[in-house]
Amino acid sequence: MLCPRPSNLAADKRCKVNQPQAIQTELLSEHEAAQALTLKVPTLQDWRSSGRVALPFVKLGGAVRYRRSDIEDFIARSVRNTEVQA
Repeated sequence: MLCPRPSNLAADKRCKVNQPQAIQTELLSEHEAAQALTLKVPTLQDWRSSGRVALPFVKLGGAVRYRRSDIEDFIARSVRNTEVQA
């Protein structure tokens, strides 16, 4: 079956077109990530190069980016509850 032109695809339910999924990941620069974590950029760079702290990052060409969701997860994992015993 030949599918109609793209402008008519919505009208013809028999045609299935592979459309790329929208990327919904917000990427932050090193500076934005450091600001969100109240850290300095060199601290993030140290964590990244040493692997000492598990904070995922994305490398796009020469640019380093951090997913907002990974930063939020990192903060959630870092919460500590202390109980004071009287």
